[in-house]
Amino acid sequence: KELKDVKFYSNWGYKRLFNMIENRDDWTISRQRIWGVPIIVFYDENKNPVIDEQIFDHVINLIEKHGSNIWYEKDCDQLLPEKYRNKNWTKENDIMDVWFDSGTSFLGVEFGKNIEVPYDLYFEGNDQYRGWFNSSLINSVAYLNKAPFKQLLSHGFVVDEKGRKMSKSANNGIDPLEIVNNYGAEILRLWASNSEYSN
Repeated sequence: KELKDVKFYSNWGYKRLFNMIENRDDWTISRQRIWGVPIIVFYDENKNPVIDEQIFDHVINLIEKHGSNIWYEKDCDQLLPEKYRNKNWTKENDIMDVWFDSGTSFLGVEFGKNIEVPYDLYFEGNDQYRGWFNSSLINSVAYLNKAPFKQLLSHGFVVDEKGRKMSKSANNGIDPLEIVNNYGAEILRLWASNSEYSN
């Protein structure tokens, strides 16, 4: 329902996001990764989750002082308030889904008193219909009952001579500065301005 008021720069984008939202199943917001924002939950000696505001506040204070990596750098007892230590507890090893993190980023944006949700434009690669665009819409509607963006604009990716997406992991990219240094900035500007960016 919220998408009807969002301006898309291609009807394809509207249809893609609409269908993804309409056909989305349950969303498991935890992931098994060795990096990311930890889920700050402890389990007692019987493997039952301990839900205690004092424990949460203690860990939140540690993270504010030392960063979220402290969850991985310290053992369970070092993260707990003193009265909860040495009880053979364990800590959660799963992280928050990175799309939940990015999908709630609209809550942390503070440009000034006159700028608020919905923001003018979300602009990212066309893979974000499944990622950031999707998770932002779900979280914003759940939290604020409205879309976080007025407009969505997506772009494709620079490809190599074989039509493969250029990326660091494929080691097939060309540094734009190399082009500028060898041929000047105008040739890069000319190429970019004549490219059909949506693909």
